[in-house]
Amino acid sequence: MNIAAGTTVPLSLQLFDGREDMRVRAHVIDAAKQVVFDGELLSVGGGLYLTRELLMPETDWLLATYQVFDGTLESNDYERALDVFTLDRSASVIAQVESSSEAVVEKLAPPSLDGFLTGVLGEAVETDQGFMMGRLTDGSSKAKAS
Repeated sequence: MNIAAGTTVPLSLQLFDGREDMRVRAHVIDAAKQVVFDGELLSVGGGLYLTRELLMPETDWLLATYQVFDGTLESNDYERALDVFTLDRSASVIAQVESSSEAVVEKLAPPSLDGFLTGVLGEAVETDQGFMMGRLTDGSSKAKAS
């Protein structure tokens, strides 16, 4: 499962028989083989155990192993399970480009009219909202005109 950095890693395990009286533990390591989470999942009903405590760090992947305990002993009725979570780099690249573009627009401070940037558009494309978007020839990175 691909996950963007800083978003919740959905650590969860569904017990096939729906038991809600077990203890489920997750042990999570990152690409550097460092433990990033080691704790219990909460029973939310119907045999589903989960936690939303872990946020995706800037690492290539996470491996989560799950163990089911009956009291203090590991249960023989359930196999250990494994999830692999990979860093969705496309989301962080888009966020970097967007924040970089906005910073350039703010630094250049092109002339504006009613909150819209003004100038000569190059490579304009009409969006589904009826706006034209493109690059201003004066070096700005975003433009909207009605």
